[in-house]
Amino acid sequence: MAEGPPLPADDPEYEIPTQRITFATISILDGASPDSEFVLFRTGSDELRLANDPPYEPGERYVLFIRPRAGESGTYLPVAPDGRLRLDAGDDAEAVIGGPVRHEVEGLSVTELDAKVSR
Repeated sequence: MAEGPPLPADDPEYEIPTQRITFATISILDGASPDSEFVLFRTGSDELRLANDPPYEPGERYVLFIRPRAGESGTYLPVAPDGRLRLDAGDDAEAVIGGPVRHEVEGLSVTELDAKVSR
């Protein structure tokens, strides 16, 4: 994880911190493939973060629904707050936040997620 440039504000005291997190790609379920490694943009820091957006933990595995970030080549954004699923030790999805997506994917295996995404 690396600190990124803050999001600008009228008053520098209120600038919003950002992070850039490097991920290794294990497999692609659908869509265009980022490189074997890619950078994810995250609003906030470990100390100041958006609600329902806990820090990413080194060594954890995720299924991420991402899109390129405009104006920052090679950097991606989650498509929505619920576009981040943690994989447990058995490779089953654990939604990071509640909501409709959680009800659709909670407990699904990567193979089941792949089938759902590829419909």
